[in-house]
Amino acid sequence: MIDDDGYDGIRSHGVDPDWNPFSTPRDDDPDDIGWDDGSETPHANPSRMSRKGVAVLTACTLVIAVAGIGMVITELRLSVRHDQLVSDCEDAVSQMSEARVRLSDRVGVKFRNVDPQSLTARQKREYDSLRRVAATVSIDCDASQKNDQLEKHADKARDAARAYGRQSSRVDAFARVYDRRAAKRADEENMDRLAKDIDAARSLLERTESMELKVPYLRTRLADTLALAEQATDDASGAESITVTLEDLMEQVRESAGPQE
Repeated sequence: MIDDDGYDGIRSHGVDPDWNPFSTPRDDDPDDIGWDDGSETPHANPSRMSRKGVAVLTACTLVIAVAGIGMVITELRLSVRHDQLVSDCEDAVSQMSEARVRLSDRVGVKFRNVDPQSLTARQKREYDSLRRVAATVSIDCDASQKNDQLEKHADKARDAARAYGRQSSRVDAFARVYDRRAAKRADEENMDRLAKDIDAARSLLERTESMELKVPYLRTRLADTLALAEQATDDASGAESITVTLEDLMEQVRESAGPQE
């Protein structure tokens, strides 16, 4: 029970409320065993830890604990960072391999109809360079490597992937130019062919004008087709079709005319 002086019942039994069981005896008093027996006025024991000392000790303990936690967190972050770099490296290598496959497929598709014999010397050199697909570089992403090595290897893989991508773009550009030139050349050849067939059809109609054909209406069909062909001399897109029809009819007229033709 607490009395009027603010002390509890322990005080009445001679126990010092400031008693510290962990204090050491005083050197100048052989009877002092580290606590107050209540026989004399409580005195300050210099060997007891002061409140300030306890506070300092507590603060030091907290600092050490926080430092330890900080080291654990730092090590954890480093571990996570390392694992991430391993993953990044592996992803970069995978992307490099996929970029090479895409390039190889594109070369096969875009250069399928390229006629090397139709190319100039400069175009042939570019064509030979573009259709060569380099093998992927060997890159190690083993987790035993240091972070800077993993970063270096990942960058190397990304550089290779970008190089494959640039080559793919050049392949597309080369194919577009080649296709335009090939189409233009084909149109020119078709127009030349049509012009020659028009002359041949006119000549055939003149030679068979007085002949009796096995199938008389073939001359009429040839004459009608010739008229259409003469109107198509400015239309390169339809030149090939009308040319094929004209040539087929001329062949039928010749067969129908027999040996006299």
